[in-house]
Amino acid sequence: MNTKSRILIIFSIVLSMVLSTTQIKAYTPTVTPSTVSSEKTTLHFIVYYSGDLSAVMNDKDSYIKTFMDVYHLKLVSTFKIDEENGGFTLEATEELDFPTEVAKEISLIDNVLMIEVAYVPVTAES
Repeated sequence: MNTKSRILIIFSIVLSMVLSTTQIKAYTPTVTPSTVSSEKTTLHFIVYYSGDLSAVMNDKDSYIKTFMDVYHLKLVSTFKIDEENGGFTLEATEELDFPTEVAKEISLIDNVLMIEVAYVPVTAES
């Protein structure tokens, strides 16, 4: 028996075993929107950033500014950690169905070190 026929026989046996098995099921997780009440809290993304944040925020064509426009986020505050690292806080002006997915996208931006998703209670003072 030559090599090609052996491979063909083995492949057909494996294929028939896979197709005849009824217990194989793919796991598909369900993504549910956040259950935090939007009437009592506001959604904030606290972004820790490495580099010159002022240059990025002043550039209208930067990826961060475009991202903020697409997801309707506004810059609430900035802070400095040390000479090289700082950060900023973004607030969602509209309700976001999947804030963790938005945070994952923000984390892919160059020089972003870490993201925190915070639900800040709305008080009479704010």
